Amino acid sequence: MATLDRLHTLTTRLWPEAGRSPEVEKQAMGIVAITLVNLPLVTAAVVWQIAATNWGIWQQQWPLFGVLLVASILLSRQRYQILVKIPGQSRRLPVTNSLVGVLGWTLVLIFGPTAIWLLWLANLLLTLEQLWQGRRRENPWAVRLLLSGLAQSFGPYTLAILISAAVYGAAGGVFPLSSPNPAAWLPALLATATLLLARSLLQLPTVLVINVIAGLPNNAGNLGRLASGTFLFSLFSTPFAVPLALTYALGDWPLFLAIVTGLILVNWLAYYLSQATMRSQVRADSLALLEQLGQAIIKGPADASNLEAILADHVPQLFAGRSWEIRLFPPAADEPASAWTHFSLHHGEDNVVAPPADWQPLRQTTAAYLIQPAPGRSAANSATGPVIMVKITDQAGAGERLLGGISLLRAPDSVLHTEDVVQLMQDLASQIGAALYRAQTHAGTMAHQKMVQELEFAGRIQSTFLPAQVPTLAGWDISATLIAARQTSGDFYDFVPLPDGRLGLIVADVADKGTGAALYMALSRTLIRTYALQYPDEPERALQAANERILADTQSDQFVTVFYGILLPESGLLTYANAGHNPAFIVGVKEQLLGQTGIPLGMFPAMAWQRRQAQLRPGDVLVMYTDGFSEAQDSSQVEFGEARLLEIVRASRDRGATAVQQALIDGVSEFIGDAPQFDDLTLLVASRAT
Repeated sequence: MATLDRLHTLTTRLWPEAGRSPEVEKQAMGIVAITLVNLPLVTAAVVWQIAATNWGIWQQQWPLFGVLLVASILLSRQRYQILVKIPGQSRRLPVTNSLVGVLGWTLVLIFGPTAIWLLWLANLLLTLEQLWQGRRRENPWAVRLLLSGLAQSFGPYTLAILISAAVYGAAGGVFPLSSPNPAAWLPALLATATLLLARSLLQLPTVLVINVIAGLPNNAGNLGRLASGTFLFSLFSTPFAVPLALTYALGDWPLFLAIVTGLILVNWLAYYLSQATMRSQVRADSLALLEQLGQAIIKGPADASNLEAILADHVPQLFAGRSWEIRLFPPAADEPASAWTHFSLHHGEDNVVAPPADWQPLRQTTAAYLIQPAPGRSAANSATGPVIMVKITDQAGAGERLLGGISLLRAPDSVLHTEDVVQLMQDLASQIGAALYRAQTHAGTMAHQKMVQELEFAGRIQSTFLPAQVPTLAGWDISATLIAARQTSGDFYDFVPLPDGRLGLIVADVADKGTGAALYMALSRTLIRTYALQYPDEPERALQAANERILADTQSDQFVTVFYGILLPESGLLTYANAGHNPAFIVGVKEQLLGQTGIPLGMFPAMAWQRRQAQLRPGDVLVMYTDGFSEAQDSSQVEFGEARLLEIVRASRDRGATAVQQALIDGVSEFIGDAPQFDDLTLLVASRAT
């Protein structure tokens, strides 16, 4: 920990801008640490190289060295890689190599350590080219990164070659290697094995530093994987330097140049094959991470309450080492409120990928994604690559409503092609959009369930407004029912006990459905019942008083139709008033229609209703109902009608009120078949015994 603190202090002194973000700071510390750890090796290699150089060889072989310099540059420009998987880590670490090592060791076996200058010169020219490219792209990292790269090349690699050349000389080898006798190759093979081992060992300090800075454990497993990657690359290529050196020494120039040309072509092929392999590996790793993200989202709450935490846990692994941002937009003024909280989740340099104003083009474009220059840079001069912005949409919803976006600062050295990166971002956006749509659907479902529960509760409360039991009258059979079309009803029936043994019979229907009608029904029932008791033998005055009070207590365009009759059980006399309701029927030897005697309640003030009387004789049946019966429709929208109602009553009147009620319910149900019940069914039947 103390070493890291000292390194941090040194880094901030050498590189003041390194403290802009944790990501920049970590990378800067890595560059400084790699340079420092290799500095002693560079010093030793330079001193040894100067001492071992035979400058006369350069004067003699400069035309050949010019050709080989071009070959070295071509081989160094295209380095093939493999990605080594580190257990417990989401990303793979690249191990890089090139067949320039084969050519370099070949030249050492031919010309001795002097040939190392050729490799240095090729590396230096490439470094100058990359520095120029970095300056042209305004890349502040260029100089420091390339100095770190030179330290690794001039240090461990050069020192490994010098050690191997010394082993070759100590084992009796001569420069150039020229004996065709395989027994004379043993010093060269021993030196080659030394080169492979020394190179791996001398690179170990750099690997240790990289692991510490990256937070990876420096255990045998991790070090072995990284070292074996470099070792295996060299093992299958470097030994070919021995026959190649013999080809030159034996004077077969055309074959030697043909093999060098072949090295360049094979290196080129290996480069493109490694790029394709790495792209496949990165895509496979990305798909695996997306699958893990999808599983985490599925296992999470349906309301997406922890979506931000899930993304913060998984997306950094998906876009490892890159600057990115995920932003959910707040809903517009004309959009419904979201079921989730909008947020901005970001990671990378300066903690910002795209300023708020840069998201406006994504809102305005009809395209699914945008590719724009990095903030403050032109597309040609961006050192960091372009910014890719992808929409997050409600893909399952109507019109694919824009919910937010993903912004990624693409690195110019990215293994994946731009179209691969866009596809990866779109896959991520699809998962986020699906999670948000599920959250919206869940919120709607919960709201609907809550509404259903509230309506069911309201329905239970409303059912208490109906009479708990049907009154028992000597010589009479009375039955009543209400079958609601919804959880709550605008219909009601009531029995009002009145003085002198009289019984008030009420059936009413509010001209609407749903909760509003239920509330209006509750008010109307209370008022009618109150005034029925106040005017026990004047149904018209009870309705008139209720009408005035309804209009005074409500500001509504609703109204209620009411049939209110006062039955004198002993004589069968029925005194009634019909406020715009369906006519009641008396069915017996003589049939009577009890029609309207005024308009519905709740329409106009200062209205009056007439009172009429009808006689129920023994065997007669009084049927009071709402229009849910007479206007019930089958699938062809044909109405049940009053004629069918009367026909059923006539056929069943001799069996009592309960039988009449059940026959009417069965008749309507059979008539409408599979058609939905669109209105409440309310029925009150009173049958006088014979």
